[in-house]
Amino acid sequence: MVRKVLSGSEKLKYSLNSLRNHTALNVSIFLAVILSVIYIFLNRSILQFDSPDLFADFIDPIINIFTFLTAILIGFYNLYSNWKNSLEKRLTVFYVYYYDNLSEIIRAYEEQKKPEEKKKKEMELEFIKHHKLKEKTSYCIMICDEALLAHEGDIRNWGQQLGRQFTKGNLDFHPFFTLGSNKDIVKVTIGEAEKFTKQYLLYVFLESLPLHIINLESGLLSTENYDDSPTSKIMYFKIREIDHKKIMSFQDSKQFIERMDFITKTKNESDEL
Repeated sequence: MVRKVLSGSEKLKYSLNSLRNHTALNVSIFLAVILSVIYIFLNRSILQFDSPDLFADFIDPIINIFTFLTAILIGFYNLYSNWKNSLEKRLTVFYVYYYDNLSEIIRAYEEQKKPEEKKKKEMELEFIKHHKLKEKTSYCIMICDEALLAHEGDIRNWGQQLGRQFTKGNLDFHPFFTLGSNKDIVKVTIGEAEKFTKQYLLYVFLESLPLHIINLESGLLSTENYDDSPTSKIMYFKIREIDHKKIMSFQDSKQFIERMDFITKTKNESDEL
């Protein structure tokens, strides 16, 4: 699978390619151009700057021409917007763990009365110490790469739902989240097929480590989430710091994933998890 982030000129190029499917707009532009040429040909005084009636002979026709050009530009902009909004939407979600103070987690463990929750806090503390997770530092623990997104309004809920699916249980979310620049349009090539996708980026922040990640002893990446095959691909990585404020574009996110220190697990280890 090959991906290419489109530049501004390429976005314009591919959006204009969709012009072929807009018959009414094509006919309107053609007729407007023909009428404008006829108007200029029949009113050559437009080019006579020494006319005594400057407004009627020059300024007014120029205003009309600018009005025409503005209408054309608005039409092209609407065309581009319609093309962009019709693209398949894809969402990449980073799940980030952060804690302020280790003593607060220790106190929560000591004060916990429920045996199951107390055990989970104990495992979380052991995980933090084993992986040397520092205070006031953001760590990437899960990534869902380019999941299909039905609608922009579903970003937050869909990102949280994906996290629950990966961890096979509930997640403790902070009541805030961060969106990326969310303006990248990417051409995806799968075999000989090409499609254009609008890419979105979401950061979800977790109050506590998911039990599934603690049992994995590693981070989790779900990738290759396209329908060219019936399954996605799960990979495991060494948990690492992430500065989400510097990773705001699709290309930034891909570079971060490529630099991951991936871990190979045996089939038996994967089946147990």
